[in-house]
Amino acid sequence: MASPPETSPSGGYATSGRAPNQLHARQKAYNEAAGASPHNGGTTMKTALLATAFALAFPLATLAGESDLYGTWKLVSLTRTMDGGKMEEPRGKAPKGYLNFGPDGRVMSFIANEKRPKPASVEKMSDPERVGLFNSMNAYAGTYQLQGNKLTYRFDLIHNEVPERAAVREIKLDGQRMTMLNEPAKSSMDGKMVQTTTVWEKVSAPAAAKK
Repeated sequence: MASPPETSPSGGYATSGRAPNQLHARQKAYNEAAGASPHNGGTTMKTALLATAFALAFPLATLAGESDLYGTWKLVSLTRTMDGGKMEEPRGKAPKGYLNFGPDGRVMSFIANEKRPKPASVEKMSDPERVGLFNSMNAYAGTYQLQGNKLTYRFDLIHNEVPERAAVREIKLDGQRMTMLNEPAKSSMDGKMVQTTTVWEKVSAPAAAKK
């Protein structure tokens, strides 16, 4: 399916003023589905159970259509929920990123950490610096298909060249803001089983580009 910090800015599951309660309800369902509690530290994530719990307990409103996605979106937040219910911001409190959907059915995205290593120069870049830059970003391109609130990606280019099956996100639009809840999966960052939520904001076209 398509991430909150310990207090998440992921508004977008409801209209203004109701987002925190909706999000906390989602997190409670997540913890219960995963068999986690604040006292036992959680148990192994049940991927299928999590997906079912979210789909049945918190259905999202249907989008008007695929054209709602067209254009460029700027990343607002990226958080992930670990096995056991712990939440973290792996790319910092203010990660950077853009996501673009075209009317031709293609999608492209680039996401980077809030803070990335800054080598003195390309010529003097060390191998550890190269590794640091690689580990602090992810990028992909491919095709997308929207069915109701289910957005499916099929990658034909990805930054780490790891073979990917189709990736599914559950999405919700609230005005110019879009929230994506990924299906539970092993993270390419560290191999841990996580569920990631990203919040995006639509980028307005510059005045000169508007028709």
